[in-house]
Amino acid sequence: MKIAKSTLAFALFVCAEAVRSANHEHVQVAFKKNSNFDTDPRYLPIALSINEAPSEAWLDITKNYRIIFNTETRTINDLSTALKSLRPARNLRYSCDTSPLPMCERYKFFNFSYDYDSGRFKVLYELANKSFAALESEPALVARQSVVYSESQGDNYTYRHGYWTADANAGVTENSSVYTNIYYDMAVGKLSAQSFSYNYDVSPLLQLSGYVQKGPTSDLVNLGVGSTKGISLQHSNEHKSEFDSQAEPIIIDAKYDGLVNIYDDVGKLIRSTQVMQGINRLDIPSSASGNTVRIEEVVDGRVVESYDRAISRTGNSPGMLRVDVGMASLRKDTTSQRSGDEPYIRYLQTLHGVSLGASALPTMGWYTTSLRFPSFKGLTGSIESTFKDKQTDHSVTAGYQTSIKGNDLYTSMSKQFGSRDSTSYSVGASRRISNDTRIDLFYNQSQSVYDPRRRNDYYTESRYSKPIVTAYKRVTSRLRTRHTTAVGIFDYSFYVSSELGDDKRIGASVTYTPAAHSNWFRPTVGVQSESGSTNSHVVNDMQITDRFQLRPEVRFADGKLNQYGSGARYTNEQFNSDFGYFKGTSSDRSFYVNADSYTFLSRHGMQAHSSPKTSALVFNNTAENNASGQPTNFNINNQSESITHNKLHHLDLPSDGTLIIYPETDNIALDPNYASLAVKPYRVHKVDYKHETDKIHVFGRVMLKGQPEAGVAVVNHASKTVTDKNGYFSLTVSRSEPSIALYRRGQECAGINNLLVDRDKNSNEIYLGRLQCDI
Repeated sequence: MKIAKSTLAFALFVCAEAVRSANHEHVQVAFKKNSNFDTDPRYLPIALSINEAPSEAWLDITKNYRIIFNTETRTINDLSTALKSLRPARNLRYSCDTSPLPMCERYKFFNFSYDYDSGRFKVLYELANKSFAALESEPALVARQSVVYSESQGDNYTYRHGYWTADANAGVTENSSVYTNIYYDMAVGKLSAQSFSYNYDVSPLLQLSGYVQKGPTSDLVNLGVGSTKGISLQHSNEHKSEFDSQAEPIIIDAKYDGLVNIYDDVGKLIRSTQVMQGINRLDIPSSASGNTVRIEEVVDGRVVESYDRAISRTGNSPGMLRVDVGMASLRKDTTSQRSGDEPYIRYLQTLHGVSLGASALPTMGWYTTSLRFPSFKGLTGSIESTFKDKQTDHSVTAGYQTSIKGNDLYTSMSKQFGSRDSTSYSVGASRRISNDTRIDLFYNQSQSVYDPRRRNDYYTESRYSKPIVTAYKRVTSRLRTRHTTAVGIFDYSFYVSSELGDDKRIGASVTYTPAAHSNWFRPTVGVQSESGSTNSHVVNDMQITDRFQLRPEVRFADGKLNQYGSGARYTNEQFNSDFGYFKGTSSDRSFYVNADSYTFLSRHGMQAHSSPKTSALVFNNTAENNASGQPTNFNINNQSESITHNKLHHLDLPSDGTLIIYPETDNIALDPNYASLAVKPYRVHKVDYKHETDKIHVFGRVMLKGQPEAGVAVVNHASKTVTDKNGYFSLTVSRSEPSIALYRRGQECAGINNLLVDRDKNSNEIYLGRLQCDI
């Protein structure tokens, strides 16, 4: 293709005259939606970026300095207002600080700069009262599945308890959703629907809900309520997911080797695990409700200990006010012969993390009160009271953690007064003697009579016909030290324990970590003596893969094999699990499993996750060629993500429900309003962008006899440009035909047109360097 000398000269002349003739007028702005002028020589492309997000604009060289936008947003409208206030110049500058316009009232700052020679137009702003753009969205279903099961069998007893449960939230509209919970009791083989609710967002911070619930909150359980039907009105300062919760681990001094089951304050089993006699750390699942958990120690098919422990929660709770009214169905129990349906009212408010609550059955004169406060300089606590006929119960919990002059201190207390009198204390202190040595001191006391029939645990039929009596006091001292050698690291532990009587327990263990850091070999050997008998164990920690951990062990009693088995942990992108099986030399055996998975279902398909994903984005490339497989990267809430056209990207929804998106790949056109987005849970949000994946941006410099040459035409079959006064050019070419030609004064420069054939065409940009024009 040849370009006549007169044509090229005329184009350059028009461009220059357009700038000069406009010196006494204001900049003009026009909007031409869905237009693309990349191949039209009358329009020069402008490299526009708004808050670092690329957008599209052109300079019309046939008019007196007219800038054209193909999208019309509030930000671009304000930009056009500011442009119209300026005189044409090769460099345009504007700031609300120096030249305030009425539109500046909406911004903390608003400024831009445009350089005619480079074609770069940069806009930076921040809104004074930040508002968030809403994305087009469609419904999705988000479900969490959990399995918790434990089993212990002895010569004459068998203990089984566990369940499968599914919590599901589905977006109905952008402002409404439904929630349901299904519960299957694996011990009795019973499937039930625990709850159903319809939730409507009256405003971003106000939600109205109607619900039917078999498993009410702990305060209503204490009043003997079995199920509820009602409505609630809740005002919150932030959007929160029902999966959001964190609890600090707790320390127990187990009296026996065996299973430990952990229940929340409404009697739901939330975790099961195997422990060794002595000090054990227990992780509390995020699903735990309330401020206390109940610990059960199970040995040979029997519950031998049952006691409460206070838990501490971390993180800031959002401000919240909630009122519930409805009808409650009462359960028959040993403390009251009343049954049937009664109206109830419930109030809960959280401010600066402190929660104040009250609930009542007004026609019966029964009510509860509660006060809970979060961690304040290491101190947490709660006070709950129940007033039912002439029966009054109070529950007080407290926890404290601090460090004073190198001494780490903690305490946990749970005390019940009234018809159920129980006490649980746990006190610990730890001090580092040297870099490799630490000494610990623990005191644990539990005294309670737990009657399952009184609790009326609605999750399963009562598993026990007799109350569980716990009377336990124990003090333990432990010394831990590390010795590093050429062959590896040896971690030693020595401890002495007593129930403050004649019994004494003395033990020691050593863990060996090879210098080569073997994933298959990290053994621990331990021995302990108590009441004239000697027990020992051998455990090996094995990291089979990054996802699979195994911990086989054998235990001996007086030199004879007593028990063997293994605990394990496996996790992947779809689910998390930990489980274990242990077998005694007689008929004794125990088994436990904990697993959970999250599922996101929409019309785009179903995807399982190991962590909650409450919403998703689907990125839609509006360019004609959008399926070339070229990489596209976006920054989503400060995380770099690789995006594929029309594929889902799942999100951990921020607590405030907002999102910030901007492209990291060059030459992507994205609506600048996406810099501040409002995202709804249980929805798939559509994000439109334009990325011409069929195009490669080519840069270079044309030289003639060692000197830069201006006015050389650079031509591709789809587009063309000319070199500037320094010989530089920028051109967009097609991947399918990546060739260029150079024309100087109508004559083609030889040896140029195949320069791109052998280049890496998977790249979005190619720099050719200096090109010699030989004519």
